Amino acid sequence: MSTVAAHAAAARPMISDMDAGVDNIDAAMLLEVDFKWLMAGHGWWIDPGRLHADVSYARQCLKSAMATNCGALCACAAKLQAQINSARRLHAV
Repeated sequence: MSTVAAHAAAARPMISDMDAGVDNIDAAMLLEVDFKWLMAGHGWWIDPGRLHADVSYARQCLKSAMATNCGALCACAAKLQAQINSARRLHAV
C-alpha cells in the first residue's frame, strides 16, 4: 500500500462520519493535507493515524499550530479542530 493510500485509509473513518457526500470527504481530506504541509513548513511532522486516534496528540498539534503567527496555519488548525470536534460528537451519540 502506498503512503498516500495508507494516509487516506487512516483518515477515512473520521471523514466518512462527517457526511456521506463525496465533496465533504474530499474537502475534509484536503484540509488535513493542508494542515500537515503547513505544519511541516514549521518543522512539525504529523502522524495522521495518531491524529485521529489520540485526542491528546491531536489537541497538542492543534495547540502548537494555533500558537504560530502564521495566519494560514492558524486558520487551517481552527477548521480542522471544528471538523474533529464534529466527528467526535457524532461518535458520542
